[in-house]
Amino acid sequence: MGGVGISRYGIGTPYRRQHYEVSLRSQRASVLREATLVIWEEITMINKRNLEAVDVMLRRVRDKSHSPFGGLLFIGAGGFYQIPPILEHAYREATVQTSIKFSKLWEIFQVFALTVPLRQEADPQFSQFVDEIANGAFPSDKDGKVILSLITATTDVEYWKQFVCPKLPSTEPFEFR
Repeated sequence: MGGVGISRYGIGTPYRRQHYEVSLRSQRASVLREATLVIWEEITMINKRNLEAVDVMLRRVRDKSHSPFGGLLFIGAGGFYQIPPILEHAYREATVQTSIKFSKLWEIFQVFALTVPLRQEADPQFSQFVDEIANGAFPSDKDGKVILSLITATTDVEYWKQFVCPKLPSTEPFEFR
């Protein structure tokens, strides 16, 4: 199918019912009927209402009301240690309740946890530091101050070129946007 859900299919955040209304005779419906797979990147950042609306839409468009997501194979990828769903003017508890983990669909998902930190495998100390923060255990000194020695700051563009794109020859023009 190509494209991205937000731009191509009108799937939006915040949730709006009209984003999921699809005419059964539309080109959009035809594309969704021909699909065999849905891959939703960063699914952990969406509101459960969006996930449930996509489920209802696909069941209706594909005429498979008893099959989750209209019978399509559905792969969601993301990490719950990242940004939670955005809910304006809400407290933490309300925001957590909008997570897909609280969706009626959550029970049908088979979850696979990735256990090898590929991005930080060359720096196990930093990887442990990030994991501790993600688990709410901020590394601190004897006075209770958070230790930030593993976090560096730089304005050296050459440093960032090599950090972000190590295979990019440093003689080529490079621009951050």
